[in-house]
Amino acid sequence: MTGPFVRVQESRLFGPTWVNVARIVKIQQSSTITTISLAGAGMIQIEEPAETFIGRIAEAVAELAAVQTPAARPANGVRRGKTRPGDEQHG
Repeated sequence: MTGPFVRVQESRLFGPTWVNVARIVKIQQSSTITTISLAGAGMIQIEEPAETFIGRIAEAVAELAAVQTPAARPANGVRRGKTRPGDEQHG
């Protein structure tokens, strides 16, 4: 399970930590805190509103998708390459 990572500030830790977006199964917003549930790892409370966190997740996923998008191919699926003189077939 891989995905982009986002940096979060846990409410109980002094420093930031990284969360794999692919492991997030639930995001809850209470009046004062946002809780993230992670597959196989329990819950993390972060010091960020849920809406802001979700926006950062969307940006991270969009960046990953842009990096992983394959180069454009010709419409008919044929790969065109350079030909050398003499490579053409004459019939």
